[in-house]
Amino acid sequence: MRVKIQVPRKFQPLSRAKRFKVFYGGRGGAKTITACDVALINGSKKTLRILGLREFMNSIDDSIHATLEDRIHAHSLYDFYQIQRNQIQGANGTLFRYAGLSRNLGSIKSKHNFDIALVEEAQTVRRKSLDVLIPTIRAAGSELWFLFNPENEDDPVYEDFVLPYKDILDEHGVYENDELVVVKTNLTDNPFAPRELLDHSAKMKEDNFKKWLHIYGGECGGNYEEGIFEADKFESYEVLPAWEYKAIFCDTALKDGEQNDYTVFQCWVKYKGRIYLVDQFRAKIKATYLKERLLEFWEKHKAQSSVAQPLRALYVEDKVSGTQLIQDIQREGGIPVIGVPRPRGNGKLLRANNFSPWISSGLVFLPKREPWVHGYRKEFRNFTSDDSHSYDDQVDPTLDAIAYMLVDGAPIKKADKNKPASRPMAPPKSAQSW
Repeated sequence: MRVKIQVPRKFQPLSRAKRFKVFYGGRGGAKTITACDVALINGSKKTLRILGLREFMNSIDDSIHATLEDRIHAHSLYDFYQIQRNQIQGANGTLFRYAGLSRNLGSIKSKHNFDIALVEEAQTVRRKSLDVLIPTIRAAGSELWFLFNPENEDDPVYEDFVLPYKDILDEHGVYENDELVVVKTNLTDNPFAPRELLDHSAKMKEDNFKKWLHIYGGECGGNYEEGIFEADKFESYEVLPAWEYKAIFCDTALKDGEQNDYTVFQCWVKYKGRIYLVDQFRAKIKATYLKERLLEFWEKHKAQSSVAQPLRALYVEDKVSGTQLIQDIQREGGIPVIGVPRPRGNGKLLRANNFSPWISSGLVFLPKREPWVHGYRKEFRNFTSDDSHSYDDQVDPTLDAIAYMLVDGAPIKKADKNKPASRPMAPPKSAQSW
């Protein structure tokens, strides 16, 4: 049978043979409807076994069954497809069935004879489920389709299929290789979007841009309140300039353990009144291994330095485990280590307000292709004045780098609670901002 359907341009890659097809983005991007349309049309042309999946499916009502039924009627395919209570069957033997991954992970292993796994709400798929699903769908020419609105950068599907190609996706909206196609599709890519949704998106974009970025812009979630840092104002570089000198900044975790802060080492270089983040180590490590890891990081970057381009100093926050670390390194000698004071009270907020203008003025550069940069930007984006953010371990050494490499190290004094808060320090006037 011949049926013509209109498909948003962004979904044309669905017609190409790829092992993995990933469509993600904000609300109203027509992901589920278009995938169902294409699956139904493909299933009317050749016999296919299609498995509709979600991580959590308590009943048939949680599946794409109702959407498929609606699209069958929308395209007048009801003479070809027989809609049953728990499945849909085509006249040529095409079959649509459904399953939840979380409760039926063991039984999923028996679904190896399906041609397409169509995974909705893929942002909720657990690592264990993904590790079982991918090798299960193994028939010749079989495909896995993932559809989702992103939530967190460490969600397995996002981490595996989006994050490694995020720079390309941000620039072009699509990434493709021999076995994978990833497409970012939003409300603005949907020519059939209702006016009500377009109006709501436009109002949200004006009222709360950060919230809009998540709901309609297809970015991972975060704190929707206005932040201190303009994370999009970090500049990017692909080739490091002929830098003048470098320094390493260290922020140590307060305690060991999975639920505590990360330890972060950052290597920065300076060039013509700008600083460039070259490398970062970030992990939850035990205090007993802290010095060993830091010395490895120091030696790595010392080996890449010279008399003309020296590694000048190691800056370590002077509190808790950092204080002991400073004393140990000073005792052994050989490394110029400088303790960075941490004022009590609202000192962190004061530092953030003081040094954020250097970021907004385009004086702080990040590597364009490093995968950790997206999490780095997110941490700055989510930094709040009320300390409600989850982490700020990458913020601290960055502010230290600004202080000691751009502002020449004048330590920030504790604010007098009887005086009004100081105004932010201004950067040099020469700064540029199918």
